[in-house]
Amino acid sequence: WDLEGQRKIDVLKTAVGGLISQFETADPNQKYVRIGASSYNTYMTGFQNLHWKPEKTRNFVNALPASGGTDSTDAFNWALKKMTSDNEVKEHKENSGEVPEKFIVFMTDGDNNYSSADSSTKILCDKAKGEGIEVYTVAFAAPSRGKELLAYCASTAEHFYDANSSAALIAAFESIGKQASKVTSRLTQ
Repeated sequence: WDLEGQRKIDVLKTAVGGLISQFETADPNQKYVRIGASSYNTYMTGFQNLHWKPEKTRNFVNALPASGGTDSTDAFNWALKKMTSDNEVKEHKENSGEVPEKFIVFMTDGDNNYSSADSSTKILCDKAKGEGIEVYTVAFAAPSRGKELLAYCASTAEHFYDANSSAALIAAFESIGKQASKVTSRLTQ
């Protein structure tokens, strides 16, 4: 769990914090960005529902422990269900009058424990992309099967980040934040 003398979970918290800060800057009136998160090890371990207050997601991520194996299926399925629910479009229509552009950021630092979890996650990734959701993926010092899964799930090759250092992980989340924030900047001007 250590990389360059730092715990991976701590680097992840820093990277996600930077991403959330970009959203807060791009949408200071909390009118366009709804954000949530799910966590997983051998099963989905928790979630923070989508909401207008990025600080809630920051607090959720900052409280995450590092433990267990890896099975991305339930956590990705949770994200897909939240992103495709009728309620999500309704929330945006009521708050901003806009139809939202949707993004999923999918990160792992490991291989799924079972190849069946790769297969089920790929099916969900295909559904997400078919729904028009942009899927960004970040492999954080992940082994080959984890990287292969994330490369498959990314919307395009440019949506896949292979971060092998703390700096690379932080840069990946910063890049994702810049790309996603462009949408918000366009709406607020």
